[in-house]
Amino acid sequence: MRKRLAVALAALTGLIVLFTPPWAKGPAVFMGTLDLPSNGTKLGGFSAIELSPDGVDFHLITDRGHLLRGRIERTAGNLIGLRHGPVRPLRARNGQVLRKTGNDAEGAAIAPDGTLFISLEGKHRILSFPNGAEQASDRLDAAEFSRLPKNGGLESLAIARDGTLYALPERTWTRRQNTPVFRHGPDGWSALPGYTRTQGFLPVGADFGPNARLYILERHFKGLGFASRVRSFRVTPAGLSDPQLILQTPQRRHGNLEGLSVWRDTQGKIRLTMVSDDNFLSLFRSQIVEYALPKPLAKQGNQD
Repeated sequence: MRKRLAVALAALTGLIVLFTPPWAKGPAVFMGTLDLPSNGTKLGGFSAIELSPDGVDFHLITDRGHLLRGRIERTAGNLIGLRHGPVRPLRARNGQVLRKTGNDAEGAAIAPDGTLFISLEGKHRILSFPNGAEQASDRLDAAEFSRLPKNGGLESLAIARDGTLYALPERTWTRRQNTPVFRHGPDGWSALPGYTRTQGFLPVGADFGPNARLYILERHFKGLGFASRVRSFRVTPAGLSDPQLILQTPQRRHGNLEGLSVWRDTQGKIRLTMVSDDNFLSLFRSQIVEYALPKPLAKQGNQD
């Protein structure tokens, strides 16, 4: 997906309209944005974000396999800045730094024990990194992963409360709009039904909220910019159900939002914290973008 986007975006550099439509669909309320630092070729291309339950500590992953850790600074819950350490390259199990070719890092999820899972596109697979480690200790594969399109692999990872890992590809090996959600359990991988792509939106990020619902960030590239959408789903062993529209932005409201982290703030509201990928193009900015849900909706859980 990244190669197609880079070519399309570069061709449209002189055509971008500097107008931001003010409206969006869904109950989520815009809370603010925060520009991310830039440092040559290392910082940029952010494709995944993971926050601590209080929305302060963060892990940011770039598509070139770099990890940035730090803390978000807030005033009255609003984004005002961040502090971070050095950019660190992630390494494969053999100790080699993850190179760009076949190692396009896309999704991330952190397990209750601190293990970091990262999905890679190109050579589709998932690597796990023990708490605090920068070298992978394990690799998760499934036969179905090899059938995914080269530029449409495992964009989204999410971990449920019980530690179960879920992976969602951007595209599948068929033209059908139904996309399997892969679930990694004690007996290996299985595919859950219930997720359907609609209106040209493709899944690019996911996270389980504190209400146990699965939130999926979707993207639609419309020629002059991106539209973004977030839907939430009830998840059971039978599959995904009860889709609810949480947010749908108009074209160019934000940049290329890819990563999503869902958490609950001190007022009891669910926050949707997303990160935009600048594709290493100076025309675009890397930003953290945040929305919040009204309290009644935030309390809805994964129950009947």
